[in-house]
Amino acid sequence: MTDKGIDLVDVYPWAGSVLTGAARIAQESQEKSSELMRKEEIERKKRELEHKRAAVEAQITALRSEFEAAQKK
Repeated sequence: MTDKGIDLVDVYPWAGSVLTGAARIAQESQEKSSELMRKEEIERKKRELEHKRAAVEAQITALRSEFEAAQKK
């Protein structure tokens, strides 16, 4: 209920039933939390992969330098 009257919200189907009230709010909150955790995990994995990529590229650069130095001898 709002100062403008009754505010109807769409039904929230979940696991073969319909959630309303506090159960709906709790389920929506849990789903938002789960989605945020998934997004954070994806970002963490992307950062890890970027660090690994940078490390591998540094190794490649070092190996190329060693190889070039060996060729000059």
